[in-house]
Amino acid sequence: MGCESRTGGAGAGCCGVDPYGGAVTIRHGDDGSRGGHRAGVSLGLLPFVAEVTAVDASGEMLRVLGEKVTALEAANLHTLQCDVEEATLPPGRFDQIVSSMVLHHLPDVAMVLKHLRPALRTGGWIALAFLDVEDGTFHADPTGIYHHGFERATGCRWLEEAVFAVSTVREAYRITRPGSDGVMRTCPVFLVTARAG
Repeated sequence: MGCESRTGGAGAGCCGVDPYGGAVTIRHGDDGSRGGHRAGVSLGLLPFVAEVTAVDASGEMLRVLGEKVTALEAANLHTLQCDVEEATLPPGRFDQIVSSMVLHHLPDVAMVLKHLRPALRTGGWIALAFLDVEDGTFHADPTGIYHHGFERATGCRWLEEAVFAVSTVREAYRITRPGSDGVMRTCPVFLVTARAG
């Protein structure tokens, strides 16, 4: 699968992404239930960087985000339809990669990180929010869940194997919600930051 770029959530174009960088957010969504959270990550970065490129394999999720971008007149947010499990992003284009609560939806996380590394300039940063290890009851609907969280050491090892130098690992926040049995559960989310070598 190739990658299709769009600028400002509107018309498509081959080179809609500013070649001088900014941040890229890795999203994952196959229905409307997760779209709001993913949009929040992309939109939340806008005041702090020159450009944001939201990447998702789902054209529908990007269409929904594009509508939000148009309504906000956020000309510095672009979308890129790309399956990062199958393809690499444009090389050396980005200064930062940000992903929040996405990786447990992807079967081969180690491979995805190797696909992401070339998109960063040397010295660029990656920030990943991982769900901590849980017993499999955290998600009420397990559809599309490939991992019941991650061991922190495993996430760091995958980053190092993808030629990142891990900088920080810490608990970022906690999520409390009903699990598959209806019982409320709290699960930590940990943040890993690393620099491209």
